[in-house]
Amino acid sequence: DISTLSRSLLQTVKRQKGTFLDGANVVLEEVQELADRLAALPEEALSPTRAEHKTLLAFWLNVYNSLVLHAVLWVCQMDGLRCTPSLTPKNLLGGKFFARAAYTVAGHTLTLEDIEHGILRENKGGPSYLNLGTGGPFGQFWPTDPRRRFVLKDGDVRVHFALNCGAKSCPPISTYEPEKVDA
Repeated sequence: DISTLSRSLLQTVKRQKGTFLDGANVVLEEVQELADRLAALPEEALSPTRAEHKTLLAFWLNVYNSLVLHAVLWVCQMDGLRCTPSLTPKNLLGGKFFARAAYTVAGHTLTLEDIEHGILRENKGGPSYLNLGTGGPFGQFWPTDPRRRFVLKDGDVRVHFALNCGAKSCPPISTYEPEKVDA
């Protein structure tokens, strides 16, 4: 079940974040095992024709927020950084955090930008899409990109408020359930 998997992933990575903030070493194996299950999902499980919109919306919100935290924890652990109020994820990974942090989902590599602008925002492209930035006039995914099949129809401008950028100033992350994603 994709809802249970995405919620478990987010809850697990949030537990590890708490461990990290408490000064302990982070153990990312359990998080990675769940991320590996994302990679092994069949594409059909994420098809808008097979799953309800609310189920897919909750799934992608949970996956996005999990990836932000997982990537921050991984980079901080690898680089020996501490989470401080001045730590800004956008400055990690050579200043390309949102373009480089990625999960494999159903066999497709998806960055944070791909999930946010391609899937959750109806393939509108990133903030520079009108300037031929991320995706140009075709949005985040070009017409021949097989990941276009994951694009959610009926976008919702409120999605911005459900995504966490990983900075300490961001509001706490919730786990989303299909039944309550509109609440």
